Amino acid sequence: MSLTVENCLVKRILVDNGSSGNIIFQAAYKDLGLEESALTRRITPLIGFSGEVKQTAREVTLPVYTKGINMSTKFLIVDCDSSYNMILGRPWIHGMGAVPSTLHQMSKPQVHHTEEPEVEEMDDVPLTKGDQTRHLKIGSKLAEGLRRRLIDFLMSNSNYFAWSHADMHGIDPKIIMHKLQVQYLEWLANVVVVKKKNGKWRVCIDFTDLNKSCPKDPFPLPYIDKLVDAIAGHQLMSFMDAF
Repeated sequence: MSLTVENCLVKRILVDNGSSGNIIFQAAYKDLGLEESALTRRITPLIGFSGEVKQTAREVTLPVYTKGINMSTKFLIVDCDSSYNMILGRPWIHGMGAVPSTLHQMSKPQVHHTEEPEVEEMDDVPLTKGDQTRHLKIGSKLAEGLRRRLIDFLMSNSNYFAWSHADMHGIDPKIIMHKLQVQYLEWLANVVVVKKKNGKWRVCIDFTDLNKSCPKDPFPLPYIDKLVDAIAGHQLMSFMDAF
């Protein structure tokens, strides 16, 4: 991408959200014609993808202009060959509130809306004379003719509005009806609805079919206390005596 840096149009700028710093290469800084006195000495190690360490000797702060925003950006100066003139990393991306897109090959800054949207005021329209609880709201800026026709239409159809749960009698099954198909399996413990003594309903699991499918064990576990009493007075006990 191309941006205006220090009142100069700089091309071949890479926006990289994987970079922890903003980088300007030594050759690009010289092409801008800036003075060496603007540089600040600072040694910062940069670690590349392959683990190679590159030392920066200086840094500089330059104004970067984009989309009506001129932000002072701190750059690390790197003296090496590159196909780019600058790399804008996470400090610049976060400072701009930008959202880089690799799909569209562009970066869009965040736009702050200072003006609040205008909210139209609403007027209460009673549908039943003498009953202030049953009313609707319509826009206050409607044209007089449209406003009158809308109020007449609402009042003539006021019986179609449900003001409480008692007013909702349901929909005629001839118009629409939803059915739930329940299939009980013989080999599974099914969930059933059982009516309680107080008239309410509860959901429980019926293990009748499952118990019928499970094999019966004709050998119950022995009583350990009887086994202990039976070995009293004996010098040896075999594990076979317990099974």
